[in-house]
Amino acid sequence: MVRAWIDAIGREGTQSVGQEIESLDYFADETYQVTDLSAMPEGEGSRGRVSWITVFLLAFIVLVVLVGGVWPWHYVVKGMGVVLAVAYAVRSLREQLRPSPEMILFAVWVLWGTAGLLVAVSSTLVRIKLVTLVQVWILLAAVSGLTSSRRQLSANMFGLLISVAALAVMAIVVSDFMLDTAADLTDERLSWGRNPNGFGRLMVLGTIALAYFWSVSKPQAKIRRMVLIPGFMLLGVSCLRSGSRFSVLGLALTYVSWLWFSYRREVRQRPSILLWAVIGLLAAGAFFFFAGRGTAGAHRLESTWLELTGQRARGGGFSRLEIYKTSGRVFLENMAFGVGFDNYRIHSPRGKVTHSEYMEVACSTGLPGAIIYFSIYGFLWVRAGRAAKYAPEERDRRVAGLIRAALLVMLFLGLGAPWFMGKVSWVVLGSFIGYTRDQWRRIKESRGDLTQWEEIPLSEVPAY
Repeated sequence: MVRAWIDAIGREGTQSVGQEIESLDYFADETYQVTDLSAMPEGEGSRGRVSWITVFLLAFIVLVVLVGGVWPWHYVVKGMGVVLAVAYAVRSLREQLRPSPEMILFAVWVLWGTAGLLVAVSSTLVRIKLVTLVQVWILLAAVSGLTSSRRQLSANMFGLLISVAALAVMAIVVSDFMLDTAADLTDERLSWGRNPNGFGRLMVLGTIALAYFWSVSKPQAKIRRMVLIPGFMLLGVSCLRSGSRFSVLGLALTYVSWLWFSYRREVRQRPSILLWAVIGLLAAGAFFFFAGRGTAGAHRLESTWLELTGQRARGGGFSRLEIYKTSGRVFLENMAFGVGFDNYRIHSPRGKVTHSEYMEVACSTGLPGAIIYFSIYGFLWVRAGRAAKYAPEERDRRVAGLIRAALLVMLFLGLGAPWFMGKVSWVVLGSFIGYTRDQWRRIKESRGDLTQWEEIPLSEVPAY
C-alpha cells in the first residue's frame, strides 16, 4: 500500500514507444497508451522512480501547514520556497513556460498596493506587508508553475491531506483534551490550543483534499473509497469541535457544492444518488452532533444559536457587524487607493482587522485593487468551468468541478477572515491554477483529435 501511495504522488521516467503503462495509483487506476514520448505527461512514467521535485514540493506543503508560522521553522520553509522558486525559474526557461494570468494579476495588485506608501498613516506597516506579499507571489509562481509542468496534482493534495490529518490527530492526542470537553469553558483558545477559526479552515481544506482523491477514484473501487470515509469523519468532527462558525458552514457548503459541480450529471441520470447523499449528510450531521457534544466548540455554536433566536443577549460574534460597518465607511472614504496594507487597524476604533477578505482587500488597496485581486478568482473559475465542460476524461471533469466548489467555499470563508496573507491558501490556489492550466494545454494539444467532443471555438480557449 505504501508503494501505491508513492506511485500516486509522482512517477517519472521513460518507456519505449507504444508500450502500455499501467499506473499503480491507489485511487486512480489509470492506464495510458503512449504512442509519442513527447506527449507523455512528466508525472507518469516508470515505476519506482519519484521525481525529487515532487518529494521536495510535498515536504514543503507539509511544513507550510504544520510549522509555516512557527519560529524558527518558518526560516526553513522560506529556504525551501527559494529552492522551489529556483527550480521553477529553471523549468520556465527550459520549457519556455509563460506566466499565468493569475500570477500577473497578483503582481499587478501588489504593485498597485505600493500606492499605500503615499497615503498610509504608517508606511512601515505597508512595507512589512509588501515584503510578505512578494514572498507569497514567489510561492504562488513556484507551486502553480511546477504543478503545471509536472502535470499532476496528487502530490500537492496528498501533502495537504496528511498535514491537516496530523493536526487533527495531534489536537486530540496532545492538546488539553479534558479542558476541551468542559462545556462551561467559553475561551476559544482552549478549544485546540490554537486559533479555532484557522484550525477549522484547515479542516475544510483537508476535506477538499479528501474529495479530490475520492473524485479521481473509479466508482467501482468501493473498498478504496471506504478507506477515505474515516478521514472525512475525522476532519468533520475536528471542524465541528473547533467551534468556528464560518468553518462549520463552509464544511456543509463543501459537500453540497462538490455534489453539484462534480456529480450533478450522475444525479440526473440516477436520482437515487441524491437520496443517498441526503441520507449520508443527515447521518454525518447526527454523528458530528453527538461526537461534538460537551466540547468547548459545541458550546460556542450553541451560544451562537441562542443569540440568533433571541434566547440570550447578543455578544462577541455580533461585534463583527460593527467591524464590517466601520470597514465599509473607511472604504467609501478611501475608494481610490485605500488606506494601505495593515493600516485599517489604525482607523478602527478597536484596533482590529476587518475579519473579511473582501473588506481587508478593499480597505487596503481601494476599489481598483479589489477588482484586480478578485479577478484572480474569476480567471481560475472560468478556466475550471471550461475544463469541466471539455475535458476528455470523466475524472478530470469531476476534479475541475471540485475546484469550482473549492473556490466557492474559499470565497465564502473569506467573509469571516482574510486569506491573502496565508501561505496555505495560496498553496491550494496555486495547485489549482497549475492543474487547470495543464488541462487546457492538453485540450489544445489534442484539438485535432477531438472527434467525440463538440467543437471548441478558438475564442473560447484562453491563451496559455
